[in-house]
Amino acid sequence: VDKETGWFSTGDIGRINPNGTVSIIDRRKNLFKTSTGEYIASEKVENTYIRASLVNQIWIYGNSFKSFVVAVVVPDAQILVQKLKENKLWTEDDRQLQTASAEYNARLKEVCEKNAELVKKLVKEDMKLYEETLLKFERVKDIHVEPELDSLLQGFNVDNGLMTPTFKLKRPKLLAKYVEAVKALY
Repeated sequence: VDKETGWFSTGDIGRINPNGTVSIIDRRKNLFKTSTGEYIASEKVENTYIRASLVNQIWIYGNSFKSFVVAVVVPDAQILVQKLKENKLWTEDDRQLQTASAEYNARLKEVCEKNAELVKKLVKEDMKLYEETLLKFERVKDIHVEPELDSLLQGFNVDNGLMTPTFKLKRPKLLAKYVEAVKALY
């Protein structure tokens, strides 16, 4: 308890709602400041974009030297495959692969890498549909699509060290893994 204010200091960021209740909206350590001085709550932005059908997992990144944020997105494999079929990039032979099998994941990665610009465009267009609740400086300017998936169709998981056992993102580990991708986005 803070002796001056009488408030509890939990590290959470809250909002007092019009009806007088309090909602926890983020963690203080998940805030970052852009070069323009704006503070961004990463989980708020991630939770907005996660509603997009092509987004399975997302990690946003920003720092005090840049004025905008970027993201690494793990696409929803099954929705992405539907889009690839519409663009005639997922063949009849590919349709025989069992979803989430090693062969399926390898083929999806191969198709994504060969058609990286199209996949990126599809994901970004889908994400844009959910930006209306975000302020301009909170909107992701560019993305890196992570096509390498595990047997649960996830790119970030406990086994690769990018998530905690309680399924929270390990932001320092994500930055270490994607540092080159992030540099390329800036």
